[in-house]
Amino acid sequence: MPLGAPDAAQAAADRSELAVALRALPHRQREVLVLRYYLDLDIAEIAATLRINPSTVRSTSARGLAALASALREGER
Repeated sequence: MPLGAPDAAQAAADRSELAVALRALPHRQREVLVLRYYLDLDIAEIAATLRINPSTVRSTSARGLAALASALREGER
């Protein structure tokens, strides 16, 4: 079902806020999160792509998600 005008406007605002928050992350965190959640790569694929250990992917992802959540919470205030 298509979104109504207010819902579509809110979705666009949410995407914009997310893009701003992603750009504020350190490069490696942004890289890992984009590969994971936009390109849907798994941990092993991200590790191979970036030539880093899978444990580094997991820890970088966790730190990036925490920073992203914090930034988005700050944006709500």
